[in-house]
Amino acid sequence: MFGSKRFLHLYSYFNIENPSYIINKHLLKLNYIKCLHKTHPDNFVYTNPQLSKLSHNLTCFTNKTYNVLKDDILRAKYLLYVKNDHDLGIFLNKEYIKYVYTKDTDVNMMISQLQHLEESINLYKQYQMVYKLVETRNILRNMFILMSQKYDEELKKSNNVYLCSYYVVLLDKINQLNLLTII
Repeated sequence: MFGSKRFLHLYSYFNIENPSYIINKHLLKLNYIKCLHKTHPDNFVYTNPQLSKLSHNLTCFTNKTYNVLKDDILRAKYLLYVKNDHDLGIFLNKEYIKYVYTKDTDVNMMISQLQHLEESINLYKQYQMVYKLVETRNILRNMFILMSQKYDEELKKSNNVYLCSYYVVLLDKINQLNLLTII
């Protein structure tokens, strides 16, 4: 899809077709367990040391791959990295963010909502308003789903690394706020 061997490598390692941001986590977990059954070092205890070492390395790779693909933010960063085939050290360009902030109404609205929700969460926690925190968590979950879909669409249709990376930052911010709602 994106024409990169690394991209296909992580997804194909777990036999996931049509790699994208939105992923079937249940299928991912099942395929992860299958891979572990094949490569786990306990299966190679009584073999030669080289084979045992190889199985240990494969298991480490399997675990790292699974952790990247199961985590929403790491998966988004991985897809960005592979699609653009460069280091994410230039993760955000401030001039472009200003442009996106003024041009993309969804992003603009999302930023305003996140700022308001952060203030609300602090207030709800201060007054121990648990039901409001639960409502806020549901709002954040819906925002995360919306941003995930926008990210996936943008990643598929354009080479706009800055807009995609901005979505990753917003997804990360939503995750952080979601953690704040836990009492």
